[in-house]
Amino acid sequence: MLNILSGWYSTVIGYGMTYGQTDVFSQVETSFCLVSALIAMDVALQAGWHMRNSLHGGATLEEAQAIRRMAMSVAEKSGISWRDPIPEVYQ
Repeated sequence: MLNILSGWYSTVIGYGMTYGQTDVFSQVETSFCLVSALIAMDVALQAGWHMRNSLHGGATLEEAQAIRRMAMSVAEKSGISWRDPIPEVYQ
């Protein structure tokens, strides 16, 4: 039952609501929001995926690097420390 609920949550809420509102944010803006949240939640692997995805969506390397720096700065000032290093953005 838990697998069914977690699959439903991921599909309907996690992906459906996050990626389904394309009239509000662009794909790049959605990726940047996700990167910021994932950095603050200390999930480096997923943050790296979404940083690369922002580049595929049309963000420049400089924009993606700036989002990473800002998100890390805000998280660090809020007391967040990371178990694993947050990946760098690369082309």
